[in-house]
Amino acid sequence: MQGLLLALCLLASDRPQEPYQDLILHRDGEVELVQVLAAEERRLRYRRFGEENDRLLDWRKLFPGEADRVRQGRDSAFAMDILEVQADRLRMKRNREVIGRILGLQGDNYEVHVRGKIQLQPKSLLIGEPDQVLRPAPLVLSPERFVQEHPAPGGGAEALWNYGRACTGAMAWEPAENAFRKAASAAEAEGKAELQRQANSAAERMAALRAHHGQASALKRIQTQMKRNEFEQAEKALPAAEALLADSPLADDFFELQSTFEEERQLAILSYLEKNWYEAVLKVLQAPSRNRKANMDRLMLWLREQAPGEVRVHLMRKLKDMDDQLTAEGLTEIWERRMERKKKKARIRSASYGTGTWIVSPNLALPRTYYRDHLETAEEWWETAPASTRSNFLMAYYAEHSGDFAVLSHHTSTCQTCGGTGVTTAVNIRQNSRVKKAVCPTCHYVGKEQSVRFQ
Repeated sequence: MQGLLLALCLLASDRPQEPYQDLILHRDGEVELVQVLAAEERRLRYRRFGEENDRLLDWRKLFPGEADRVRQGRDSAFAMDILEVQADRLRMKRNREVIGRILGLQGDNYEVHVRGKIQLQPKSLLIGEPDQVLRPAPLVLSPERFVQEHPAPGGGAEALWNYGRACTGAMAWEPAENAFRKAASAAEAEGKAELQRQANSAAERMAALRAHHGQASALKRIQTQMKRNEFEQAEKALPAAEALLADSPLADDFFELQSTFEEERQLAILSYLEKNWYEAVLKVLQAPSRNRKANMDRLMLWLREQAPGEVRVHLMRKLKDMDDQLTAEGLTEIWERRMERKKKKARIRSASYGTGTWIVSPNLALPRTYYRDHLETAEEWWETAPASTRSNFLMAYYAEHSGDFAVLSHHTSTCQTCGGTGVTTAVNIRQNSRVKKAVCPTCHYVGKEQSVRFQ
């Protein structure tokens, strides 16, 4: 029997009803003026005011308690009237219309006030001259503009009640609440008990809407700041938000956000590092790669001992908006977590020592019979190497020796000069075609170029 009653209730809730105007408050703080079409089992079917297409909204996306109110139907809706106001219509090419208030001309553009925003519409795109039309106030005026053009009446309860309904329809919530409270007081003085009850109820609903909108907006601002990686601003807003939300229907949402705040910040920092650590190293290595007169021993010592610190200083400067108390040690701890992820997001990179591979290779015993004429020193190689080769060399050495990257593998390719033998040969025709073997001037007998894959 209970199952049958439940089924009948669900059928009744899905049954088409007469559309009516209402305000709905989303969980993220957005308030929409809508036409409610049907309260379905899992979703609300509605249209935004001024639109023709139906929309479906999961009940869970509404502010806590809002779904129960809307399900009650027309009797629970906000008391409102939609007034029509005079507006300027600009008919544009491509079947487009702009409805607002023309403020004047700015060069070859009309300056149009549309719901609190100023738009510039080129005269060249107009079809004909602008004309005047009547349109619903919410489609033309901002709430502030509506109140400016429609000041509160000084009349009795009925006039104040109607003004409050008009302000509600124009999304001017504070003036609406004030008008309803004044209407209730006036109705009491005039002995209109039913109007007094309606006005008090409307005022309480409007007060709740304003309070809940403020609470949801405060939570949404913090969530938005976190998504934008503005964790420092979000952290500063937490105490005020806690005072506002502790007893709110959104209290659970806030305390969950608060409890996971630091973890979310660290994950956001890690995501930033995964995208930018490599670029930060490139930035730090840029200046030394351009210095052709470097001492190679000192340069490689700097890469091992000082460059990692400079990379961290650079990154901490970039991360101030996320955590201005971040230390080099803390940054390193977060960076090391990248390898713990099941799905690693840090890109796999590679860098090559190129023709300077011999500088970092173990010294090989060269056969005495091979000539070693004109073998350049490490400093001479550095001075004549192209800028891209020097930059690649530094990155490969940094990847292997700084500890900032996980080295995945090494790859070698044969020296293009000697074909991997480490030796070049030449035939001297003047000396009875005697073969002359010499240490390869490119690879210095190493026979290869080495690259590093790292993450």
